[in-house]
Amino acid sequence: MTGGAPADIVILGGGLTGLACALLTLQQLPPDSAGLRITICDAAAAPLPPSGAIGARVIALSPSSIALLGAVDAWPGQEIGRVGWCRRVVAWAGCADGPDALCFDAAEFGRRDLMAIAETDLLRAALWARCTVEPRIRLLPGVSATAVALRSDCVDLTLDDGTALSPSLVIGAEGHDSWLRTALGVPCEAREYGQAAIVAHVSGELPHVHTAWQRFMDGGPLALLPLADGRSSIVWSAATATADRLMAASDAEFSLELTAASGGVRGRLTLTTRRQAFALAAQHATQYTGLRYALIGDAAHRIHPLAGQGANLGLADAAALAESLAEHLAHPLADPGDPRALRRYERWRKAANLTTLAAMDAMHEAFTSRLPGMAAAAGDALRYVDRLGPVKRLLAGHAMGLDGDLPRAARPAGIPPERVRSAGRAR
Repeated sequence: MTGGAPADIVILGGGLTGLACALLTLQQLPPDSAGLRITICDAAAAPLPPSGAIGARVIALSPSSIALLGAVDAWPGQEIGRVGWCRRVVAWAGCADGPDALCFDAAEFGRRDLMAIAETDLLRAALWARCTVEPRIRLLPGVSATAVALRSDCVDLTLDDGTALSPSLVIGAEGHDSWLRTALGVPCEAREYGQAAIVAHVSGELPHVHTAWQRFMDGGPLALLPLADGRSSIVWSAATATADRLMAASDAEFSLELTAASGGVRGRLTLTTRRQAFALAAQHATQYTGLRYALIGDAAHRIHPLAGQGANLGLADAAALAESLAEHLAHPLADPGDPRALRRYERWRKAANLTTLAAMDAMHEAFTSRLPGMAAAAGDALRYVDRLGPVKRLLAGHAMGLDGDLPRAARPAGIPPERVRSAGRAR
């Protein structure tokens, strides 16, 4: 076993959430904390900037997430042409141009765009590149942890290359199968939906006009997200048996069924990439923090993708933990693993995450319920929301990440100061 370079904080997981947390923490530290060091371990190889066609893995980013990435200078620069912009969202259960459709337009809320559709690989590469030029961050790609022990004064952490580290704090950001959460025995409430989501990119006869289309059907929702190259990225959630059948269908057969399911909003749809499917589930760790550890992103919570909020919640976690740590470390002799500072982050984010998780569960149940009249009532609700201005603005603000307690780094331009929370404020 070998000793590694000193690290005050070790982050397990080099995805968007872990990388952003490291950069945001260092960015917000007071000047006299300049010596704090962070090590990031990730089982995957170091990312390369994507090239060629837009990759299959894309996420919908809220204005607050875009602001957060911009705050650490990790928003795509010369690759910005790979980012799609969504200026309108249309959700419906019956007919897209019928009375039950719910439409959100950016102009209604004084914004140019509601969200951005960007490749996960593009964003990870941008964040990784920023970390490589930060002298206080050490990146360890292709490395995983194999043993952990929490002690009163440090964490004993062993990596699979034999390296031993003794940080003051370890952060789990490895996704919903978090090794750290499992190794520490943190209980996790989980629910299987009995569904799978099929993702792919498609072209359409009609332009996407910067619109995200989402249809709620008995078997699950179908979303079409606008890509920068004129195609749409689909996320089609369906019962597992139905998803298996759709995955086994030929490209031509799948495209026909997809066109019918979309209600023809983009005319005839044609697959342009291979299909991928993944099981859908919800889960929530009963606690996010403890002595010398914290969980962020999918390591702490996992939600149904019907509103595309998973990545945004994870980035909000990263910003909240970073701000909580930075404010705590402004005090003399402050310890990064102090459970009081970590609990502040947990109180900040747990309520917001549970609210979103409950909302996604309620929407899923309403539109897939077998109770007579339930799906129809849910469809009617879309029509009423579209006509109720205050409720519609509330939902739009939540979807764009513009409500609740915003970390400073996630504050988009135009948000009043009173909407920005100070981590030091009592809660």
